[in-house]
Amino acid sequence: MHLLSKSSTLPQIITKQIMPLRRQLTTLFKEYQVDNAYQNAFRRNMEQEFAKSFTPSIPLALQKRVFYEKELIQSIRHQLAENQLILRRTSDEYNTYYLGDRNEFQAKSLEYMEENASYYETMGVIDEFNSEEKQMDEIIKNINRTLHQLELKDLISMNHQRELQIRDKTQMKLPYLYFLPEPHQVCHLFSFC
Repeated sequence: MHLLSKSSTLPQIITKQIMPLRRQLTTLFKEYQVDNAYQNAFRRNMEQEFAKSFTPSIPLALQKRVFYEKELIQSIRHQLAENQLILRRTSDEYNTYYLGDRNEFQAKSLEYMEENASYYETMGVIDEFNSEEKQMDEIIKNINRTLHQLELKDLISMNHQRELQIRDKTQMKLPYLYFLPEPHQVCHLFSFC
């Protein structure tokens, strides 16, 4: 990671990478009421070990491979964008890839969703205008608002409302749903085993 980052220093990268671990430790220490002295000693040791994992020198051959693969990935992304293509892989045991026209793919996805509208609900699109974080914030606000309304109407107790209310979004992640057109309709499907 630190080989490829030209905008961040190694200490900045380590600080960014350790933040989720710090949050998890804080939650655990609160939940199990761990002594402050023990917490501080454990955090200090853990952060030293974490920093050590970034300090070993990387062999020159591996560094060259990292840069080569980075350039290769950038080249593939550039070609896909330039030619308005989309590359998707299924998350099943078949390891199927779809390479095709981006607009055709989006049209088929919309057509599929319209034909099966009773099975799906579109909650939003993640793009350059609507980030995942923005959508997550909106979903959390709606859930918490609905829970509050249920509690005001005495449909749930205040304790249940507090228990179900979402406070920490760091543990949440929006699921992604990708559609692949039927294999017999398009000849752009390839299977790699």
